[in-house]
Amino acid sequence: MVLTKRGKVEILGEKNKPIDAKLPAPTTKSNHARNFFDAIRSGRPLNADIESGFLSTALSHLGNIAVRLGRSPRFDPQKAQYIDDNEANQLLGRTYRQGHWAIPKGA
Repeated sequence: MVLTKRGKVEILGEKNKPIDAKLPAPTTKSNHARNFFDAIRSGRPLNADIESGFLSTALSHLGNIAVRLGRSPRFDPQKAQYIDDNEANQLLGRTYRQGHWAIPKGA
């Protein structure tokens, strides 16, 4: 898949052959922000639930880790960690300095 800052979207298949796919109309950041604030005010669910957001960003993070390592480590989705790969697992989180405001509770 190729996504550019200028809005080009291209999906490639086997041997980088373009695939003609029907894509939904793009949304703007303001639509997402408006939906978020409306959900807070009204209590209605978000257009994109938290699990979908997590899964879509997790896929990008896992891809970035593979690129950084220069290899494709094996990932166990049930345990949310790489299999027998400490180097890859270290890239799943960060070490916070003592007293940092962003330290997750219980960490």
